[in-house]
Amino acid sequence: MFKFPNQLRMYDNKLWVADTNHHSLRALSTSADNFGAEIESHLTKAGGEWRWPSAFLRVGENRWVNVMFSGMNDGKIIVYGPDWQRRQEVVLPEQADPVAIERLGKRVLISDWGNIAIYQLIWSIS
Repeated sequence: MFKFPNQLRMYDNKLWVADTNHHSLRALSTSADNFGAEIESHLTKAGGEWRWPSAFLRVGENRWVNVMFSGMNDGKIIVYGPDWQRRQEVVLPEQADPVAIERLGKRVLISDWGNIAIYQLIWSIS
């Protein structure tokens, strides 16, 4: 069913999984009688060799997704809207290699393996 499942998050009674080698985020049922049945799936390709999602976060109605390069490095943070259309890429410092995303109030925290840093971005949550 999965190819390299990564991060798990619960949103709206759905279990979301970064299904890295299927290049998608997938929502699964959490009900006892239908646990794990796929409810929806969204591709997360970011162009070129950036197509392997490894971490994600919902911020308001947007989805922030860390999409990795083919060697599972040199990630990019792509913001998708509620309709799963690409809205923007988060600008990070040169040589950044983001690996995790978390929310702390109105801040989004991004850990960067490449620069050995954690960034905080203020985001207006809609």
